[in-house]
Order: sequence, then C-alpha cells, then structure tokens
Amino acid sequence: MPERDEPTPRGAGSRPRSPEHPVPEGEIDWSLATFDGVRRAQEREFLQLSFREKLIRLEQMAEVAERLRRGA
Repeated sequence: MPERDEPTPRGAGSRPRSPEHPVPEGEIDWSLATFDGVRRAQEREFLQLSFREKLIRLEQMAEVAERLRRGA
C-alpha cells in the first residue's frame, strides 16, 4: 500500500499533490477539501491557461457580476 502524506501542522489536510506525487486511483485528494486547498488548485489551473483563455474567463466573470448586480 502506498505511503500516505501526513497532515500539515496547521490542520489544512494532506500536503498538496503534484505530478510527482499524484493521488492514487480511487482515493480522495484531501488537500482540496479546504478553502486554502481549493484556492491553490484554482490558481494552478488559472496559471495553465493561455492569455486568451484568461481574458475569456475574466469577461465571463464580468458578465456574471453584472447580472448579479442587476438582480437577475
């Protein structure tokens, strides 16, 4: 059985996974089960986007913000 990561001292779940240390098939990546873990995952995904894809996402977020502002 593969060795599991120990929880971080601050109690934020296991250490973030990387391509060198992937989550085994069928197991849960508990590093994503915290607000900090989700934020890090979102930042990693955003960094992998091209400039054009980032602009599209920003435009989509602006459209959602405008709809929320209008109350629709």
